[in-house]
Amino acid sequence: MDRTIKLWDVKTGKELATLKGHTSYLLIVAFSPDGKTLASGGGEHEIKLWDMETGKERATLKGHTGGVHSVVYSPDGKMLASASWELWDVKPVN
Repeated sequence: MDRTIKLWDVKTGKELATLKGHTSYLLIVAFSPDGKTLASGGGEHEIKLWDMETGKERATLKGHTGGVHSVVYSPDGKMLASASWELWDVKPVN
């Protein structure tokens, strides 16, 4: 809820970095298969991509109309799928 992402060394328990840039709560993070990029999303209807070497925001992906609650990379790291809280009015197709 503090709008930050914290990276930890699991062996030592030491905090390695804090990523700041989100303006709303966070719900999800996912590392790319090569570990060079972190995707994050939450209440602000967008996904941020972070460079893991520098800890800097690389890009912001916009397009959802609701909060982002899921992101996953394809095995080759070339695509990112995301899911949101959007609802669709589905009518039967004749």
